[in-house]
Amino acid sequence: RKTFKTLSSSQGKPKFVTSTVSVQANFSVAQILFRLQKQIEETSKTDADRMREEMKKQRDKERIAKQIRKGNEDEEEGEKEQQQLSEEEEEWWWDLVQISKAELDDAWSGEERVEIGA
Repeated sequence: RKTFKTLSSSQGKPKFVTSTVSVQANFSVAQILFRLQKQIEETSKTDADRMREEMKKQRDKERIAKQIRKGNEDEEEGEKEQQQLSEEEEEWWWDLVQISKAELDDAWSGEERVEIGA
């Protein structure tokens, strides 16, 4: 509340008139509304930030899960390739053994002299 004294003249005589105005109360309500609005904006901003962070965390989790799945698939594919190579090597070694055995049989039979060496 604010009290003002103003000079007024009634019937030619100067006179002080006191009037009280409730400016303070109106200002307080405006101040409270302004603060509430700011608080709501900050809360909303915080909620939006939280949602953004949650979305980012979810994307990161999905990306990591995708990398793990890809890693597992690559590992399985690598194992399949390794198994295929092992089978091919085994076939190659078996062919080599068969050839060597045939050469040895020939050598022992006296038909042909073959030097076997690595």
